Amino acid sequence: MPSSDTTQVAIVGAGFAGLTAARELTKRGIDVRVIEARDRVGGRTWTIRKDGYWLDAGGQWTGPGQDHIRALGEEMGVKSFPTWPDGKHLQYTDGMGLRRWTGAAPTTDMETMSKVVQAIMAFDQLSEEVPVEAPWDAPHAREWDAMTVQGWIDQNIDSPRAREQMTTAIEAVFAAEPHDISLLHALFYAKSGLGLFYLVSTEGGAQADRFDGGMQSVAEKVANALGDRVILSSPVRRISQENGAVTVEADGASVKAKICVVTTPPSLAGRIDYSPAMPPLRDHLTSRAPMGSVIKVHAIYDSPWWRDDGLSGRVISDKGPIK
Repeated sequence: MPSSDTTQVAIVGAGFAGLTAARELTKRGIDVRVIEARDRVGGRTWTIRKDGYWLDAGGQWTGPGQDHIRALGEEMGVKSFPTWPDGKHLQYTDGMGLRRWTGAAPTTDMETMSKVVQAIMAFDQLSEEVPVEAPWDAPHAREWDAMTVQGWIDQNIDSPRAREQMTTAIEAVFAAEPHDISLLHALFYAKSGLGLFYLVSTEGGAQADRFDGGMQSVAEKVANALGDRVILSSPVRRISQENGAVTVEADGASVKAKICVVTTPPSLAGRIDYSPAMPPLRDHLTSRAPMGSVIKVHAIYDSPWWRDDGLSGRVISDKGPIK
């Protein structure tokens, strides 16, 4: 039989959203329980530690504008360090071979890069029309939500090479193909992240810094402060509401609360059995909002030998298994 517990607020998911919600509520004297399916906290951040090394297998970068996570890291005593800024970058482009470049964007093919830059500027200008707090209130919300990012690229970029480079940029930011992403969502995301230029940039951009010891270490410190309020290895199967109370049933645990906050991604939230059932539109959303996917490969060398050749270690490619 699962162990039973009673609290004021039950929170499903111990990623940064769930941990932050628990932390803020606890500050206000509200009793909480955080129920997590995995045997660890951090959600889509996961730091692997072995033989004195640490590797971020999940999300890893922060940058100016991401003020909340940076402030949380500082408050938790986790220092950050900049992504290596020096040296030339490499670009593999179909039909042009290997090129070296410096600066914010490759300059080897000025005509193509000019078209890509113009497209990103147009994209960012369009995103300014999207209110972050209510993107559905954008002037052309229905039209944009009915169109994919691929459709917008096809309509606004006439060069095949420029379209491929724009596609590579979209894939890098969203971990998804342009034809799988709603234009409205992409514009909302760009507006939230200070623009697509910022999202693909390193110095002064979204890839500017990393946390020393790994991104997950910030989540772990928050969880440590919450103590036994965090329940691990307990996938939530059912959430039921009755007589002004919510019961969260998980493997090995059952928590009764006044309020339940579900912080898992839509695709995972949709797998929970709700009683009464979620409204049809919410159910429809969770069944049609898949996660992005990306493969990360880590290679450890005795020293950064590429710097001796004047290289930064950053590579862009529009072909092949590594892009």
